[in-house]
Amino acid sequence: MKSVRDIVKLHSDMGLSIRKIQGATGVAKSTVADYIKRFKELGLSLEQIEVLDDQNPNDH
Repeated sequence: MKSVRDIVKLHSDMGLSIRKIQGATGVAKSTVADYIKRFKELGLSLEQIEVLDDQNPNDH
């Protein structure tokens, strides 16, 4: 989850391009684009994803 938050922050807060986010995070460009697309489709705010837990629900 942390990488998703990092990607969304870099895109929303800093205005970085997908290519620059890929370089900064090491996450594939297609994955970066997918995360950003899904974030926008869901209409979430950065504040809403900041409070999400990083723990995998299947780990309980």
